[in-house]
Amino acid sequence: PLSSKAHALQLRGGTATATSTAAATTPATTPPAVKKKHAYITPRELTQIMVADLAPHGMLPLAWAATRGAGTGVVPAVLLLAVFASSSAYTLYLAAQLAEAGREARRAAPALSELWRGAKLPLPKAVDAMVALLCGGCCVFYAAFAADLFYALAKRLGLGTSREMVLGVLTCIPLAPLCLGDDLSVLKYSSLAGLLGIAYTASFIGRNGVTSDVAPIPATQTCSGTLVLANTLVVAFLCHYNALQYYQELEPAERSPRTYAKSAGAGALATAVVFGCTLFGGVAAFGGAALPN
Repeated sequence: PLSSKAHALQLRGGTATATSTAAATTPATTPPAVKKKHAYITPRELTQIMVADLAPHGMLPLAWAATRGAGTGVVPAVLLLAVFASSSAYTLYLAAQLAEAGREARRAAPALSELWRGAKLPLPKAVDAMVALLCGGCCVFYAAFAADLFYALAKRLGLGTSREMVLGVLTCIPLAPLCLGDDLSVLKYSSLAGLLGIAYTASFIGRNGVTSDVAPIPATQTCSGTLVLANTLVVAFLCHYNALQYYQELEPAERSPRTYAKSAGAGALATAVVFGCTLFGGVAAFGGAALPN
């Protein structure tokens, strides 16, 4: 039944007026903002990003170890390479399994500290602090490394710029946006350029080892430099600060610990091949001047 006021309006032909008045007083609802579709990465692109992440840490660790002290032999060097490459791939696989277990338990694990907290281990915030410290150190390392290269290029081109200016520009423009982004799919483009650079450098050094007279490298000898080589390879195969992010960025249809393990294994294997190929060429090209990173 109509109220007396509405009935009076209707009798006076005021239904349209009442309707328009009600519509005018009803708050307008804005359509929800369209969320940008998240771009994921394929397993092949994950392997590509991993190689671009791992290999630039230092491409001559085996060549360095072969020329330090009495020299580290080929056999122990390759064995260390295999141990740390496989250990890196396996621990990444374990991280994927933990992330999957957290998802099934309806507990998201966007960071290593969440896994730490889910396992009821103490000081989960310390994990975030250590990851931030490690990644910050990597950023400083890469920024200084790139600044040296581009500053030398700027001098060759006759550009009047200082190393500090080059360092500031490289930190603000390419490095900061890549590090602060939460979508790893953008890295597939920059990592492709990195892969081309790695392939060129490794093939150039490897070819030098084939065409030059290389000093004999011991087969099974170990020395104090072997321990330094082991420490270097630990860092060389370290990308676990991105372990969970790598897993979550995989295409949902292909995301599984098994698929992730295959991509991580391929990335670790490709990086080990790069280090192995530069062994003899690095000794021939640089001798005792070869550096581990």
